[in-house]
Amino acid sequence: MAGVGPCRFWGFSAAADLFAEKPANVSASDDDGDSGAQPLRALCIAPGDVRHVLQTIAMEARRAKESGKPARAAEFSVYEREPETLARHMLLLAIALDFELPRRERAEVLLEVWANTLVREKTAAYIASRAAVLERVLTDEEGPLAAVFDVNALKSKERDALLEVLRSWAESVEFDVVRLRDERLRTFYGARYDARRNVLDWDYTMELVPMASIVHKIHFREWRLTGVCFEVRDSDYKAPNRTMASFALGRQKGLTVEKRGFWGDVANGPWAAVGVTCEDERLTKKRSDQHFKSSCDIAYHNVLNWLSALESGTPFALKQEDIEAFEYGGSVADGGLAKGFLGGGAKGTLPAVVEEVAPEPTEEARKEAAAEELRAKEVRAKVAAARMSKLPPFKLRLLSGQFVDTMRKPRHKNMFEVVTLSTHLAYVLGSDRLNMILRPKATVLVETVKFLCEVRSELRRNYAAKQGQFADRLGWTLRDAQASDGVEHAALAFSFDADTAPANAERAIAEQKAAAEAGGAKKVDEGEAGLPQLMPPAEEAEASADEKGAASGAVVAMATGASSGPVDVAVDAGAAGIAPTPPPPVAAIATKPGEPAQISGVTDGKLCAITGAPAKYRDPISGLPYADLAAFKELRKLYPDVKKEERERQAKIDAEQAAQAQAAATAKDAEASDAAGAAKELETEPEIEVIRPLERREITFGSDFMRKVNKAF
Repeated sequence: MAGVGPCRFWGFSAAADLFAEKPANVSASDDDGDSGAQPLRALCIAPGDVRHVLQTIAMEARRAKESGKPARAAEFSVYEREPETLARHMLLLAIALDFELPRRERAEVLLEVWANTLVREKTAAYIASRAAVLERVLTDEEGPLAAVFDVNALKSKERDALLEVLRSWAESVEFDVVRLRDERLRTFYGARYDARRNVLDWDYTMELVPMASIVHKIHFREWRLTGVCFEVRDSDYKAPNRTMASFALGRQKGLTVEKRGFWGDVANGPWAAVGVTCEDERLTKKRSDQHFKSSCDIAYHNVLNWLSALESGTPFALKQEDIEAFEYGGSVADGGLAKGFLGGGAKGTLPAVVEEVAPEPTEEARKEAAAEELRAKEVRAKVAAARMSKLPPFKLRLLSGQFVDTMRKPRHKNMFEVVTLSTHLAYVLGSDRLNMILRPKATVLVETVKFLCEVRSELRRNYAAKQGQFADRLGWTLRDAQASDGVEHAALAFSFDADTAPANAERAIAEQKAAAEAGGAKKVDEGEAGLPQLMPPAEEAEASADEKGAASGAVVAMATGASSGPVDVAVDAGAAGIAPTPPPPVAAIATKPGEPAQISGVTDGKLCAITGAPAKYRDPISGLPYADLAAFKELRKLYPDVKKEERERQAKIDAEQAAQAQAAATAKDAEASDAAGAAKELETEPEIEVIRPLERREITFGSDFMRKVNKAF
């Protein structure tokens, strides 16, 4: 989709406690609280952020505190296709574990880096300092974070790409995010750019409010216009958030080029990950049908809850008398900011500021202050080390590159008991190899498109139905049969059992085929579009040069089921009054002034349903576009020609009959020819050639001849 962008910096579902999602029937050694037992092994496929990791280790720390038993170990394998997103995983987790910062300041910085395109200058400097720490972790494996991150699964080129991303976060690196985001918006809105306020009002009222009414309209509007979501008090947001710089592949003048720019979300917002649900239900209540707390307050509380559990093993608890006063710096609950969302809507008059001039410190006072600061720094370092040692034992394994290579590694066979799958890489549901990496009993959490404003309600249901169909083909069982609606649930939980999965898969395939033949489901020739970008064979998977950024059209293409026209755009009739024309695909930022660079998968609004590359052809059977012969072969596997087998069988029968008839005719002609030849030999006498003797002639020599002969001799 155009608004989501090819590079995702946050997820679109709430944080999950993966220990709680672990299958219930585990061995006793896994559930007795013994830290030496087999750790939880979870795979997060393109989650976009670290919400699942933080939620899991925070809840485990709380359980260990309450029970008095050692915390269970966990190993999180995080796969991200883009190195920029993988580097952000490291940064966000490093901020959460930076115990030298006060808890509230750490929460503010974490949210600021998480979602804002513009940050405070001190935050930009802090990002650069943490990037230097992470760089040492990658190169020298130094520091306390070296025990947290496991980069052994990365290839050398992938590790070099991570280092390059970390070094690009230095303050000296130029990144004009305001201009780059504005160009994205101009391409996203197209002719509606000047009326973008009306468009976003429609998206908020018709799509977001039914799903997440706690998101305040002013917050949504300001984020859509400026990219600033979390604003702290009276701060100035001028420095670019360099962690949101990324590369996208595209075509320019017939060549594949790589363009650095802002390729993140500009349509939906980051609230689904941390700002919609809350453990403390007092913060989500309504008064007079209005929320008295906003999504910023919810996000702030959730992050503080994580950090408090990591530090002390206890949740962040608010007293009843503190509920009213609790708020995030940019919350609408207190009337807004003087320099923020409401532009001067603060209550009352500001008190006068009296500036006092301090006396110039002496040399001795400066030395004493420096020594005191050094001692305080040492104390903070000791406290941070002590808190790090009390964390539940966990490790973050970083995975990148081609996902098909990740699935077929021998060490990943039957390894994971919990898997989370985002909409960004939903096409992996079409691969049978996914079952190979699951434990005999496992849980799979599949993200829906509930919080994507670009997808209309009916398309959300279609998307969830498609996810269910592909899960059935893998033999998975929906854990809650009532949760199959993609409108009400942000994630679907499936159970996998290796003993029953093959039979379930065979039965589901037979039922779907029977339903299609009976007309109970949409037929292929009526335009049913399957889940795009299904996993091709290992030798052909993800081989396209335009792979990066091509998944932006995957979500809606699956939901629309369109047999013609663009597959990466979805607009329903309800939006026609506000948005008469659908937004164009993801834009390109000019490599040079006046020269547009088209991003892969969005060249002309048509994406290859297999690889996501710009499509050149359209399959006559399924109606889906494809880019090359390999993609056509994959489409034919997914959408076989129903009448082709019958035609081939009839053609084979006809060929056999024709061959038999030809053989009989040939034999008959041969017999007739032999009989005719024999009869002719009997009837015709052979001709005898008579050799006549030579005629005798008498030779006489004349007188002249004899005279010449005598003269010669």
